[in-house]
Amino acid sequence: MQYDISITENIACITIEGNLNALDLMFMFQSKNYIDVINQYKKILIDYTNISGVALKAEDVIAITMLGKISLENLGKITIVTAVNENEHDVMEKVTKNIFSDSQSDIFVTDSKSNAMRILHFS
Repeated sequence: MQYDISITENIACITIEGNLNALDLMFMFQSKNYIDVINQYKKILIDYTNISGVALKAEDVIAITMLGKISLENLGKITIVTAVNENEHDVMEKVTKNIFSDSQSDIFVTDSKSNAMRILHFS
C-alpha cells in the first residue's frame, strides 16, 4: 500500500493505492503528514478507489480504529468523504466512521472521487 496527499481548493485528498493491510494503515495513521492534514483541513477526501484489495481481519479493524482515534477528540467540525469501490464499501465505511466517531465530523461514503468532491464542495 502507498498513499499520497494532495490539496485542491482547500480540500485535502488522501489517495490510497495497492493492497490495503493493517500494518500499512497503522504507519499511515501515525505519519506526521497524515496527522497534519487531519488537524489542518476541514474538508477531507479519503480515496480508496485505487486499492487492489483489502487484507483486514475483524481484529485488524478494531486495532486500526483504536490507533486512528488517537488525538482526534479536539478536531472540531470537519467533513470527511470516503470514496471506495463497491467491493470494499462496508469495511472501509466501518473503519472510517469508527475512527472519527469521537469527533464532530460529518462522514459520507460514495463510490467515486468525483462524487466525493461534489459532496465536499457543497458542504
